[in-house]
Amino acid sequence: MKKNIMSIASILMLVTLQTQAMTIDDYMSLYKSKNSLLKANEMSAEATESKIDGAEIELAPIFTLGYLKNNDKSLPSQLSPNRSLEQYSVGLGKKFSTGTFLQLSGNSLGFENQNAAFSGFDKYSTGVLGVTVKQSLWRDSFGLGTRLKINRQKTAADLELTAADLQNRILIMDAEITFWDYVFSQEDLKLKKANLERAVKLQKWTSQRLSNGIGEKADDLNSKALVSLRQLQVLSAENELKNSENKLRQNLELGMTDKMPEISVTWKETRPYILDLKNKKNIIKIETYLTILEAKIKAMVSGEITDSLRPDLSIFGTYNYTSYNRDRKQSIDDISRPDFPQSTIGVNFTWAIDQFTGTDLRAAMVKENTAQNLKIDKKIKDNAISWSEYLRIYDTTLNQVKILEQISLLQKNRSESESERFLKGRSITASVINAETDSAEAETNYLKAKVGLRKYEASSLMFMEWMTK
Repeated sequence: MKKNIMSIASILMLVTLQTQAMTIDDYMSLYKSKNSLLKANEMSAEATESKIDGAEIELAPIFTLGYLKNNDKSLPSQLSPNRSLEQYSVGLGKKFSTGTFLQLSGNSLGFENQNAAFSGFDKYSTGVLGVTVKQSLWRDSFGLGTRLKINRQKTAADLELTAADLQNRILIMDAEITFWDYVFSQEDLKLKKANLERAVKLQKWTSQRLSNGIGEKADDLNSKALVSLRQLQVLSAENELKNSENKLRQNLELGMTDKMPEISVTWKETRPYILDLKNKKNIIKIETYLTILEAKIKAMVSGEITDSLRPDLSIFGTYNYTSYNRDRKQSIDDISRPDFPQSTIGVNFTWAIDQFTGTDLRAAMVKENTAQNLKIDKKIKDNAISWSEYLRIYDTTLNQVKILEQISLLQKNRSESESERFLKGRSITASVINAETDSAEAETNYLKAKVGLRKYEASSLMFMEWMTK
């Protein structure tokens, strides 16, 4: 249903855009609503977010419920030759990030002994209600290994999430670059046609001067060559426009016979991506961040392996209330009475005897951990340089656009001035053609710079804010 609603919205948006000019924001909204790869990446991101939420599943409370029925005729049979046992048990346990395990448990046991050798033991019930606490001291020392595992799982999920985000950003950046290529092709064709019109007009002047006997054959040939050159440029620009249009059609999922929407561009508005980043701190390249995450995961894995090779030392304690009665219901009712308590404390120690292999592996993991942390530090230092370098190039590009705008205006005025002088007989054809050529080149360079600036702004999508912890 949601997919159908989005499809209808996309169609309505496209119909609207075919009746009015389409801005870059309109185009990007329509592209995002149609692109199936973007939708697939978003679904992958949603699945990955669930992995992040589930990373602490190991620390989730565990509820247990059990039933046991046993018949025993084995030897020896001092109490009874035919013994039966029925047990009900319930428990609730939880492991904490400190490595502490806490469990609350209760059970009720009913015994039946046929032909019991001792009076009073033919039938009876017992109950136990207690709490058990276990604390790790060496391996998984106070939850160190548990926290490493949880952090590794969260970091791995973050890696998947960031990788999907990077794929989306690449698609969006490419789509925006396609838009600006189309804008450039349109504007460039307009320039080339205007240049051709001026060249044709100039060629008519030189031909008229030649026919009147006041012009030179070389000037006429020069102006005709300029017309041919401008015609070639128009053909090339038309071809480039067709290529750009086809790419734009693909992004908008338009057929070859569908009408292309009109494009509206505001050159003075900076794209939002870079404006947003400029107001944040700790900006990092997404690819760099992915490398850092990969290094962190490797370091965490080595830390987990190192921890697993340690001897296991833990302390535990149990305190129970107990009950005993011939009647099972009464035994259960008395299970919380503190009259007959039971307490246990203990220490467990486990040590792998084959320490030679373990020692070598532990040393290798320590080196791996150190190597990955050094790699992380290097990437972080390099990143600070890459963002400042990006901003430096951006500021330089901004200034270049301003200067090229001035040059374009000056060259245009110069060309118009030379044309006026030519009409008055105060300039030669070569000067007019040179001025006209320089003006056309300056306008093209200015257009390239404006479009290049927008493309460079789109490339800021490859950066993100790094929320350091």
